[in-house]
Amino acid sequence: MTVHSKKGQTSPWHHPHNSMLHLPTVILTGILAWVSSQASLSSLAQTCRRLQTLVESYLYRIVFLGNHDGENFTYAMNRKTVRAEYL
Repeated sequence: MTVHSKKGQTSPWHHPHNSMLHLPTVILTGILAWVSSQASLSSLAQTCRRLQTLVESYLYRIVFLGNHDGENFTYAMNRKTVRAEYL
């Protein structure tokens, strides 16, 4: 399918309702389960609140406490106690 955009018209591919954020949560979590990069998960979590909420359960499962970053980890847990449930 070829999309032609005339001046002043928005391409349907850039319509806000075509965003992956409009997918059901179960679909998004299924996609996130396949993301193995901690850096990618971290980037996704920083994009919006909905993805942050979904991504954190995956992100905090792969945290290594031996990374000498215990203070930041503790701070993150204290700021949002639901994060502790992800461990």
